[in-house]
This record gives sequence, structure tokens and C-alpha cells, in this order.
Amino acid sequence: MTKYLCLLCIFLSLNLSAQEQVIEGYTYKKPSLLEPITSIPHNLSGVLHEAFSKDSLGAWGIIAASTTLLYIYDPQISNETKRFGRRIHVGNKDHTKSMIKIFGVSLFRGPTDVGSAAFFIGDGWVTIATATTFLAVGSFSTDYRALQTGSQLFSGLLQTGIITQILKRSTGRESPVAATSERGSWHPFPSWSRFQGHISAYDAFPSGHLATFIMGVTVIAENYQEYSFIRPIGYTLASILGFQMVNNDVHWASDYPLGIAIGYLIGKTTTKNGRTKVATEAEQLKTTYDFGPTISNNGQPGIALNITY
Repeated sequence: MTKYLCLLCIFLSLNLSAQEQVIEGYTYKKPSLLEPITSIPHNLSGVLHEAFSKDSLGAWGIIAASTTLLYIYDPQISNETKRFGRRIHVGNKDHTKSMIKIFGVSLFRGPTDVGSAAFFIGDGWVTIATATTFLAVGSFSTDYRALQTGSQLFSGLLQTGIITQILKRSTGRESPVAATSERGSWHPFPSWSRFQGHISAYDAFPSGHLATFIMGVTVIAENYQEYSFIRPIGYTLASILGFQMVNNDVHWASDYPLGIAIGYLIGKTTTKNGRTKVATEAEQLKTTYDFGPTISNNGQPGIALNITY
């Protein structure tokens, strides 16, 4: 909650108006003041439409199959990951510590060693810092693509939080650190107070950290397609994050496929809705034909041929 309040404060400090720029074949509008929030209903509608379309059946099959396979081997994957972590001297515990407090409430928890730094990769503060950087660069250089990227990252962070929280509270899977069974027990729909009082006992599935990070990589890579290194670097960091969350008993490997899919879909949809592709010269000159029956103004039937060029 603290992250989202800070997010809103950052955006309220910006003076944004509706303008446009064409960059790398796309039209980018300068985002409005509250666009990260006001765009959420439209973006989530697009996410749901895409997720439950016929074209997504194959992707759902892959998600289900990979989740099932990883679920079967979750205990072995967890044990071997922690053994490997110890061999390379990466701790099995989360050593992030509260670094900023106000009235006893922790506002920021930061890393203190290699393991906690790897875990911190997926923290919402990383997305907020990245989005703020894009907004600052966009403001100083009058770059609407950078401004839209920052706006989309903020919106994507909120959307990811909404979807993953709904799923976590619906499934109620135990994290490895709180597991009472070999693969973690499932307690669907815990009460609000029970969930808040024992978060690790209910919030494993799906991974919000991984969903958030993949969303960020997708938004940046889609907006800056000319930089081919973004995805390889991003996915490498995502792999490090995934390793450490199993290594420090925060997640099971089977929590990942759905989290990755959520982040990717939110990133793609939010980026698509935040820009408009400019038609190429060939597309603009393309001639189209429309041939079919018609009725004239005096009621006489006929056949019409419409040519658009």
C-alpha cells in the first residue's frame, strides 16, 4: 500500500498535458495526470479479453502443463536449489532490512547481501524507481515515449498487484517457509484478517515479484524495440530472481508459469493501449475493394462496388 501511495504522489507532482509525438513508427501521446490509474479498467478489460480468447488456448495449455510438472517436482527443485545456493555462498534467508520508517511503519526494505539483492530485483520499488527515471528523462528531454513508458510501468504495477492479490487470496497456497505439507497446503479464500496476519501461509501462488518484473521488462522492450538487448538482460535478471525466491523459501517453482504469463500479458496490453502504430506509406496507398448488394435511395435493389485508395 505504501508503494502505491508514493506512486500517486510522484505522478501528482508532474505537469502533463495531451500532446503527440511520432517515434519509431508509433504515435505516443503525452500521458495525462492520472492516466496510470484511469487506464486500468481499459487495460484490464484487454487483458481479460486476450486471456480468454480462443487464440490463448495453446498458451493456457503450456501454463497448465508446466505448472503441473513443476508442482510434481517442487520439493526436489526446492531442495536442490538451496543446496546449490549454499555451494555458491548465497544465503537461504531473506536479509532485506527496513531502512526507512515513519511512525514505526516500514516504508522501504532494502537488500543487505547478494541473496537479498537478487530477491529485491522483483520488488515494486524497483519498478517505481525505473518508472520515475523514465518520467524524469521524458520531462527534461520532451520525449513522450519515455513519458508513456513511465506511465505504463506505473499502471502495469497497479494492475499486476490487483490480479496477483486476487489470485493469491483465492488460492491461499502456503509459501515454502510456512509449508505444513510437502508442496505447501492450499487454503482458498482465507478471511482478510487471517491473510494479513499470516501472509506467508497464503500468498505463494502466483508469484507477484516475477509477474511485476516480467511486466516491466515487457513494457520497456515493447516501447524500445530497436534495443534488442533489453529482453536478454531482463530475462537473465528474471532467472536470477526466480532462483533466489526458491532459494530463500519464498516461492515454489510451480508458482512461476502463471506469474510470468500475467506479467507478460499486462505488459503487452498496457503498451498496446498506450500508443498507436503509424501506417506505412505502402499501407496508406493500399487499395481496398468492397463488393455487395445495396438498396438505392428510391428503394431499388442493386449491386455496389466501393473502391478505397
